[in-house]
Amino acid sequence: MSETLLGVPVEMVAAICIAVAVLYFIYWPKPGPAQIRPLWRAVVLRWFHGLTWVALALAALSLKYLGLTVAQVLGVVGLIAYLLFMAALLTDRRSARQP
Repeated sequence: MSETLLGVPVEMVAAICIAVAVLYFIYWPKPGPAQIRPLWRAVVLRWFHGLTWVALALAALSLKYLGLTVAQVLGVVGLIAYLLFMAALLTDRRSARQP
């Protein structure tokens, strides 16, 4: 099992990922005053970017403690969460520009 990720200890990588997740859970793309979001988009924009970083933190830790297969699964979960977040963000930006 690997104790480092690109030469950085996995615990430090996980701590950085958790810090980014916490920051994003606090500061997230809030809707403008005249903008109303569908529930699915509001949930994805509120939680999925932070979820991406949590999944990456868990993937980094699992490299050392649980094995490569678990790390790969968690990495894919993070990727899926990020792709859903980006799709919702682009849809949100597009709908905000339309009159």
